[in-house]
Amino acid sequence: MIVYKYELVSGGRTVLSLPAGTEILCVQVQRRILNLWTMVDPGSEMIEEVEHRAFVAVPTGGEVQGDVVYIGTAQMQNGRTSVHVFEELNQDPG
Repeated sequence: MIVYKYELVSGGRTVLSLPAGTEILCVQVQRRILNLWTMVDPGSEMIEEVEHRAFVAVPTGGEVQGDVVYIGTAQMQNGRTSVHVFEELNQDPG
């Protein structure tokens, strides 16, 4: 298994091209940047396939729209702001 890290837009939508079968591990802030950690099996037959997956980061009090699944919450600006990350499901990631 290999762990990868991707940067997310902290107040909006991010579309990532991920190997098929990628497992989402967590979301955290590292060096003031919102990041998503994933894990993928390099021996998987699907690793050559790419999936375009969309993630949205919403601040506390912000509206969450559409069919989403919760990924995690991260503290930003030394704990003054919290963002909640969701993966959009059944939507065109483009």
